[in-house]
Amino acid sequence: KAGEDFASDYYYLSFKKEDLSYDFKNLDMIKNLLKFIREDNNYRIKIRDLGRTVEEFETRMIQNATFLCVDPPLCELGKTEGKIEKVFFGQYLVNPINNYDKKSSLLELYKIFYDSKCLEMKVLCLKEDTVPILYEKLKTDLRTIEQKIIKKRSLFIFQENLFSYTLIKFLIDFATEHEIVIVGGLEHITLEKFKEFIENLPSNLKERYQENKSFSKLLRENTLRNNDWINQVIIINAAKKFSFQIKNVPFHTYNITENIPIIQYPCYSIYNTIMGKIVIFICKDFLVNYPVIDKWMDKHEVKYAIIPSNTNLVNPFIRKFGEIINFKKNNEKHFFFVNIAEFSGSGMFRYKNRTDYEPGTTTFFSRKQEGILPIEL
Repeated sequence: KAGEDFASDYYYLSFKKEDLSYDFKNLDMIKNLLKFIREDNNYRIKIRDLGRTVEEFETRMIQNATFLCVDPPLCELGKTEGKIEKVFFGQYLVNPINNYDKKSSLLELYKIFYDSKCLEMKVLCLKEDTVPILYEKLKTDLRTIEQKIIKKRSLFIFQENLFSYTLIKFLIDFATEHEIVIVGGLEHITLEKFKEFIENLPSNLKERYQENKSFSKLLRENTLRNNDWINQVIIINAAKKFSFQIKNVPFHTYNITENIPIIQYPCYSIYNTIMGKIVIFICKDFLVNYPVIDKWMDKHEVKYAIIPSNTNLVNPFIRKFGEIINFKKNNEKHFFFVNIAEFSGSGMFRYKNRTDYEPGTTTFFSRKQEGILPIEL
């Protein structure tokens, strides 16, 4: 019924001319849609299938209309001072054994680097002995590329679920010293432990923490419980503020579902940094919203989208990036995708170099290529 009610409106949202006004808030259609989103538990489950071949057209229509019409809050991390000139992609974690298919290779890799008890709970928390090894690799790689950094013009991005929360101080110190923006995926953590982490920050860091309004809203409405696991990315704005973006929709296959809550009412923020506005879609969140992400970016005047991922299914992302950047109207948009080194696919996707992705399987970095790799805009 919901799909029938909103089908014509979705068509309007998706295919109207480029000069379309996005002021939909007073329309009864949108009010009814948002009410439906909040109250229908079956819809919550169906969101997990978006981006897969089994997705339902009705669910796709409802999700895209909702995503377009809910205004994200601006998380002010500092004033814009310039634009991005160089992007450093940090991709790590490789399975040393090569005789696995992609799915088995990913699962075996998880067993090598992530805690077994957490894996049983369908979350990724780094093993204690993995953290110092990764820390040393990171320090070595950062020293190697240090001279290539352009202050206030360099963006560093790292894959989903890469860092322990214990490494955050190091990342903040590095971003502060070199006046760069860092976006990096963090291991899963319970909401209760995350609150404790923020509460126990040293005073000089706590005053730099900027809680974004979309996350605050989740807490006020009790959408999240203390024992819920959450998947986040940290964004550090040079010597200024830092914040976090939460993943909205869990990774899901027929037999495995990431153990995080499904946030069905869009919870995304726009982060204003020294290099302009940035939005972050963590892995599945991009697949859930991709058909209208370019319109959403137009509406909110965002040029840079970062997609940290941890997946063996790279081609669906590359094909969808290709669909977006193929249109001239998207010539100023940049999509930065960074994935686990085992499967890579990491790279910059934009109209200017769209022919690099024909027939849609080309990537900048090869599989199993670990380290920090720069690309100039």
